[in-house]
Amino acid sequence: LAIDRSVTMVEGGGSIRRLDGASTRLLCSGQVIVDCASAVKELVENALDAGATNLEVRLVDSGLTSLEVSDDGRGMSRSDLFDEDGKPLVCARHTTSKLTDPNDVFEGKVETLGFRGEALASLATVGEVEITTRDEGSDLATVLAFGHGGQVQESTCARSRGTTVKVCNLFARLPVRRKDFERNRKRELTKCASLLQQYAIILPKGKRMRCSHASSSPSGGKRKPATTMFQCGGGGGAEDAVLLNAAGVFGAKFARSLQRLHVVFGRDLELVDASVDPSLADEKRREMREGTSRATA
Repeated sequence: LAIDRSVTMVEGGGSIRRLDGASTRLLCSGQVIVDCASAVKELVENALDAGATNLEVRLVDSGLTSLEVSDDGRGMSRSDLFDEDGKPLVCARHTTSKLTDPNDVFEGKVETLGFRGEALASLATVGEVEITTRDEGSDLATVLAFGHGGQVQESTCARSRGTTVKVCNLFARLPVRRKDFERNRKRELTKCASLLQQYAIILPKGKRMRCSHASSSPSGGKRKPATTMFQCGGGGGAEDAVLLNAAGVFGAKFARSLQRLHVVFGRDLELVDASVDPSLADEKRREMREGTSRATA
């Protein structure tokens, strides 16, 4: 091995040492949750995996103050929340209900949007997380509030079946990322809106999504009323779900300008056939308008 001694070696941080567990979790969590949009994405996918038919996303101050995703899915039982010793299981690293055999990942048998068990644990590390959940067999909902130091406060409240996850002060423990978040809050809100629109457009028949945003008063007073960014889903036939969703997200005028495209792919995803329906029947247009009116009512 030849060494070029003309190169000046820059001294590093000293001896190699093992990072403590808290620092490791904080640094790794920042790679899972990289911005507000990724936090919203993980929570929306959890709601869809739980079989939710109604999803509501609430952002306050572009997500700086809080972001919240509420659903009417299956909810979590006490055995999902705590292990046999009574320690919190939810928000612990590498805990998931979506994967039982690791080989399912390599064999393409995973049917959920997520499976790694990293999202909630990472959110609890880079933000303040509160989970409110109730399953079908419980009389009351369980509320778990996770602090930065690992403290967990448990309480109960009334709630219908489903789960609400609220994250406050995202990236408060990562000052550089928090400053960037504050400086680019409008851009981050746009990214969140674009992501949510993508999920909303492809919602299947029978599922609904509503997204809203509220801003705090500059003087620190009463918060301004929330503004609905969009809401979509609900009625109509399965084949018209995308059109109804598009009407809810982009407006009925935009949706009426769309054309139906029939595409057939082969086994290797090669394009076999494509045809365009030049117009929608008047009856379908009327159903779309009526469905939009119900969704916005």
